[in-house]
Amino acid sequence: MESFYQFPATIPFLFCVIFLGIHLVFKVNNGHRWIVGSFGLTALLIVVNYSFKLYTGAAFH
Repeated sequence: MESFYQFPATIPFLFCVIFLGIHLVFKVNNGHRWIVGSFGLTALLIVVNYSFKLYTGAAFH
């Protein structure tokens, strides 16, 4: 669980990569929307997590 606290975007990123592979093989309906949405969610989580770490001073420890 420590890795999830350190980088909380791990699970959405893994979902995005796995779903991308599934979509390339099986052509899921509206799969492109799910992929764009999950990449957006992952990017948002990364930015929020980094901003929080900068705010609390934990980014450089």
